[in-house]
Amino acid sequence: MLNPPCRQMLQHGTTRNISFMPFINGAVINIAIFCYGYLKDDFTVIVVNSIGSVIHIFYVLLYNVYSHQKEDTYKKTTIGFAVLFTLYMYLQLVVVEQEAIIETLGMFTLVLLMAGYIAPLLSLVDVVKKKSSHGIPLSFTAAMMITSVLWLLYGYAINDMYILVPSFTGMFTSLLQIVFVLLYPPKKLD
Repeated sequence: MLNPPCRQMLQHGTTRNISFMPFINGAVINIAIFCYGYLKDDFTVIVVNSIGSVIHIFYVLLYNVYSHQKEDTYKKTTIGFAVLFTLYMYLQLVVVEQEAIIETLGMFTLVLLMAGYIAPLLSLVDVVKKKSSHGIPLSFTAAMMITSVLWLLYGYAINDMYILVPSFTGMFTSLLQIVFVLLYPPKKLD
């Protein structure tokens, strides 16, 4: 259940060299997608993202325990949940119609997922410069690709573009990272 950064936190007792953003982003995204699935009455999306929400909230709490910069992580956690609260209030007070709420929430989750999938591509410039894919976690990237393919198939089966589009992007960006690992095998950098 623990991902490599969490194992590293437990082994070393610190969050040094571990970014907090994937944890809080994962919590926000999973909660938003859970709400999307709930409104669409999609049992698969509800179950997967309720589990994902619990896991990511656990990761956020674990990070906060081991962080030596607690004020910064508390601030980022507050901002993440404030975004969700603001979205909720906007949907309830401004959008109000059920179908429009589903569409708006779907677009919100699509944008968050796309940003999350595209962000790691920024590191590919360093991979080319250093001729090493040392910073790309191959097992995580392969798992992301498999997950994206499965969600892509599911999104296609239920004809849901808010699942299809980010899943295709996740599959493509994961494949691209795997290609870079093959082109520039990881070397230990000094």
